[in-house]
Amino acid sequence: MGALANGVLKNNGKLISFIPSSLKNNNFLSTKPFKTIYTKDFVERKKLMIKKATIFIVLPGGFGTLDELFEVISLNQLRVINRKIILIDVDNFWNPLQKLLKVINKEGFLYNLENSNIIFKKSVNKTIKFIEQNI
Repeated sequence: MGALANGVLKNNGKLISFIPSSLKNNNFLSTKPFKTIYTKDFVERKKLMIKKATIFIVLPGGFGTLDELFEVISLNQLRVINRKIILIDVDNFWNPLQKLLKVINKEGFLYNLENSNIIFKKSVNKTIKFIEQNI
């Protein structure tokens, strides 16, 4: 996330960091964001990020990333939100998830995988091109 934040700021982007208050003094910020919003906890952090975002770009990550990803996928499935979710598939990291989604869909547990707003892209450049052409 540090490299992404640095890239945003280096290109004059506006970086907003949402940080739970319990992590306020842990020096998580490697760069100075345009704006920092401290939240009560991780639940409020996720809620605010979802409210503020117009698109979700997901890089490979761990449990926190999966938690945020599945919340957004669920909200899209329930039509609470309607936002694109782009997973950047670095070194085929998201291939197991793609296979799992197909199985879940085949078994009838998804409303409609084709209209789920989940998009897999193989690189940052392809992601940028997709955003420029579709959003």
